[in-house]
Amino acid sequence: LLCGEGADETFAGYRLFEKFHPSLTRDCDEFEAELERLLRNIDTSELQRVDRCTSAHGLEARVPFLDLNVVKAAMGINVSVKMTHP
Repeated sequence: LLCGEGADETFAGYRLFEKFHPSLTRDCDEFEAELERLLRNIDTSELQRVDRCTSAHGLEARVPFLDLNVVKAAMGINVSVKMTHP
């Protein structure tokens, strides 16, 4: 079962990122730090939930957005590009 876990953490999809403004250096630094924090802790939150839910039904989830090549490419994108929320 493919799921989208990791996409919001690597590409800044959460609404909490709307408060950051790309023209402020401090915001860019805090923004990047928050993305890294979410990625570092994803195993104790989102992935744990997905594993429990799928396992309860005899399924196994796959998380393509957390493939190391995808994460490396996403983290290489300039943070100011990721900070463009409508």
